[in-house]
Amino acid sequence: MRKSCFGVLRCIAEEFPYYGYKRMTKVLLREGYKVNHKRIYRLMDEEKLLCKRKKFQPITTNSNHAFQKYDNLAKGFVPTSINQLIVADITYIALRGAKNLKGCIHHSDQGVQYAATKYVARLLELGIVPSMSGKGNSYDNAFAESAIKTIKYNEVHMKNYESFEEVHANIKRFIEEVYNKKQLHSGIGYVPPIEFETK
Repeated sequence: MRKSCFGVLRCIAEEFPYYGYKRMTKVLLREGYKVNHKRIYRLMDEEKLLCKRKKFQPITTNSNHAFQKYDNLAKGFVPTSINQLIVADITYIALRGAKNLKGCIHHSDQGVQYAATKYVARLLELGIVPSMSGKGNSYDNAFAESAIKTIKYNEVHMKNYESFEEVHANIKRFIEEVYNKKQLHSGIGYVPPIEFETK
């Protein structure tokens, strides 16, 4: 096995240094190699390719403000197609490129930035329905926080940006070319989002 797929494994590890053995196994299976996760774990361990992750501990938002808070519409909601649910985090990206968002649920914590009059007015203008986690229920928004963490750990923390323009260009490239087209997501069956959307 080392001869047949080790070179591929190392190339993948160079491009995605944060991939663990389970995700690496899925990539190799997609590439046509007959492997199992136990063997990949041993091989990555021998070659010092296993990444050590810090345990993710979300921090709850201070929601003491006078703006309206919205019911949690995301709890138990399982999207069946794209643009049905958007989850937001403090490090949010504008909705400028999104299309057909009427009826889409915008789920966030109860932070003041999401309850602010202008922010909510923009959502409603696009036909988007606001939804918020209950106070202290930070895990309701874990998907957004996980996505932002991935972008920070694997793009932002790996670069020394010289300007805001460089930040924008690099994050845009990472989201469009890596996160959406190449990154395997466990929550959607270990496929990239673009592939999942086209199925």
